[in-house]
Amino acid sequence: MKLAVLTFLSIQIFFFAQAEDSIGVVQKEGKKFIQYQVSAGNTIYSISKKYQISLPELQKINPELNNGLKAQQIILIPFKKEVKTQVSETKIIKNELETNKKNPEFKKEQKDEVKKEVETFPLEIKATQTTISNRSNTIPIEEDFKGKRILVIPFDPYLYFSDADDEIAKASNLDRTKIRTAFRKRLNALLEPDGYNTIHLLGGKTKDSLTDLNRVYKSIKYSYKDVIFTDAHPNIPIKFEDQKTISINDQNKNRQEMNHSSNSSLAKNPGKYWGLDVKDPNFFSYFETKYKIDYYIFVNQFEVKTNYENCLDRSRQNYERNFITHYTILDKMGTTLAGHRINKAYESNANQIQKILSDNMDFVAKEILKDLPK
Repeated sequence: MKLAVLTFLSIQIFFFAQAEDSIGVVQKEGKKFIQYQVSAGNTIYSISKKYQISLPELQKINPELNNGLKAQQIILIPFKKEVKTQVSETKIIKNELETNKKNPEFKKEQKDEVKKEVETFPLEIKATQTTISNRSNTIPIEEDFKGKRILVIPFDPYLYFSDADDEIAKASNLDRTKIRTAFRKRLNALLEPDGYNTIHLLGGKTKDSLTDLNRVYKSIKYSYKDVIFTDAHPNIPIKFEDQKTISINDQNKNRQEMNHSSNSSLAKNPGKYWGLDVKDPNFFSYFETKYKIDYYIFVNQFEVKTNYENCLDRSRQNYERNFITHYTILDKMGTTLAGHRINKAYESNANQIQKILSDNMDFVAKEILKDLPK
């Protein structure tokens, strides 16, 4: 009888292995679909990556996603046996225990067997920005990886400046503070180039990822620097009108929007970017010893700025909005290989955060990754 119970549970685990966070499985037009309930912090990109489904296919099945993603929303995911995703088997067994309590044929000794398995089953390891597992057996770095290893450092939350968060938050039905988090997490997740072993300190796999991220922020200082031109981003002659200094009124406006009041003229100079210097003499030896790092990608600052001088559609009051990302790439010795700013132009009337992220962050990430050594 015990064997039969365990066999039944293993079948259920196999069936639900790709249905974590789901509320069931349905059939539609002869095909099986997982009913996935969206959780706070989910994005269309993260769901598509988790279930190995392309964004166009996901949006075709769920056309309502064109209006954005909302917490508690139910969307359909194609049921695929080959998909492998992390799943808490403890949660599945607990659900089976609760379900079968109502079954009179499910005898006491069978319930005790499942309860014992629940109590002894290893808990799922999770590492996020705010919750780091205190288990010692965290997921290890790939020691046998033959390629280069990259450490990605997201922008410091204090170095995020935006004049559009209220509009974006209102259109996306989100708290204003979550807009910055959405940009930070999406850009961080996309900075994972093919052919490299990428280590993320934001939502990293080691238990002290957050501690190391704070160590990074304490080890560096920022200032405006000359852009470093590379083969991927060569020096393109700047038109005369792009070199003009901004007016006193514009400087005062920048002082309200940014904390770099003395550098407000530099902020609009395409020949400058918000760069960094490492002030901790033990910085590189520490991360080399711990992670065997070859290159560092720093996202130094992220700006969302509306250019009211460039009106795309006056009748709709639609202006140009710029997503400006300042970044630095260092090698393991601390040599600066690249330092630049990516400016992605968009429209100010598009305020759904999911659409903004999908339309802009992939471009920004690809531009940054172009500067990695080939």
